[in-house]
Amino acid sequence: MANAAILGKTRPGNISFKATYDIIDANKSNLLNTRGAEQKKVLATMFYQMLTVKVGKRGSRMEHRAVKKRAKPHKRLTQSREEWKRNLNA
Repeated sequence: MANAAILGKTRPGNISFKATYDIIDANKSNLLNTRGAEQKKVLATMFYQMLTVKVGKRGSRMEHRAVKKRAKPHKRLTQSREEWKRNLNA
C-alpha cells in the first residue's frame, strides 16, 4: 500500500485498506506462481488497482482512533497468577 502511494504520488491514507486487502487476496496465487519480470508486472498491476479505489468520505475526521479505558467493577491483575493464588490462599 505504501509502495502504491509512492508510485501514485499520494498519501497512504487516501488508499482504501479494505480494497488493498481484497486486491492482495485475489492476486496472491499470481504472485506466488510468477518470478522475475512477470512478477513485477503483477505487482505493478496490483499497485494500479490499489490507486483506483479511494477511501470514502469521512467528513472532517482525520485523527486516528483512540482507545479509552473505562472503569471496571474488578481490580486489575498486577502480578503473576501463581503469585496471586499463593497470596489468596495465605
